Amino acid sequence: MSETLLEAEKHASTDALTGLQNRRSLLKNGRHFLNKHRRRKEHLTALFLDIDYFKAINDTYGHPFGDEVLRRFADVIRSSIRPSDFCSRYGGEEFLVLLGQADAAAGEEISKRIMEKLCHLRFEENKCFSFTTSIGVFSAIPTEEDTLEDFIERSDHALYCAKHKGRNRICFYSPDCSTET
Repeated sequence: MSETLLEAEKHASTDALTGLQNRRSLLKNGRHFLNKHRRRKEHLTALFLDIDYFKAINDTYGHPFGDEVLRRFADVIRSSIRPSDFCSRYGGEEFLVLLGQADAAAGEEISKRIMEKLCHLRFEENKCFSFTTSIGVFSAIPTEEDTLEDFIERSDHALYCAKHKGRNRICFYSPDCSTET
């Protein structure tokens, strides 16, 4: 494959701002990731993360600073997961992580690690600034009926519950949104 074609493929699958995989890449490669865990009958955990009150960050500090928050948040996520896990910018201030060979307890541990790192994150241009994240977690051993979209939808539902319950928290998927840490 030519270098130009490889470069074009990289640009098509990578979010330019954060350097993470983009949603297009998630939908393509995430299915392979899910199928691998389905075949091996291994747990797969989806974390859906959202920066709390991100619009207020942009409105208060400006979009260039908001972009820096997104970059630094992506760095925190990237440094909190294994190289074998899959991380993407889903859209806006939303990120999706697929943790292979990881059950709900591992998802909780990584979610807490991300939240702890955010507590210590500092910005040179605004030393007192801090932000939080809400995280929705869904974990299962994929069955033949499960799709990537199911994992995304259930972790997104759990994220919605975290937002509804006050933000800055981790919620696990349940149809009634009752499980959180």
